Amino acid sequence: MRFTPTRPALAAALPSAPDWQPRVDVGRPAPRFFHLSGVAQRNYFRWKEDSTNPEAAKELGDGFLPCPDKTLEPERDALVLPWAATAVSGSGLPLLPVY
Repeated sequence: MRFTPTRPALAAALPSAPDWQPRVDVGRPAPRFFHLSGVAQRNYFRWKEDSTNPEAAKELGDGFLPCPDKTLEPERDALVLPWAATAVSGSGLPLLPVY
């Protein structure tokens, strides 16, 4: 990766840059529109519910990303994985069902 400083290049090109000053209306603020499609205030990322996991692991690994915009819907599922999270025992080993 190489970083190139842009300040010297911009300073060298400044004399040939067009003057936009007379075309800019500074009397009113520039409009800014934001649209976040498919986003809610709380965007949940969940694991599939599974009856083999203990009740204590019901929402294991679930989380959400907040978007503090009151104009959005309150919450939605951004992603639900097609498999359940695996609970872990006190010794750090996964609790897998034995058939």
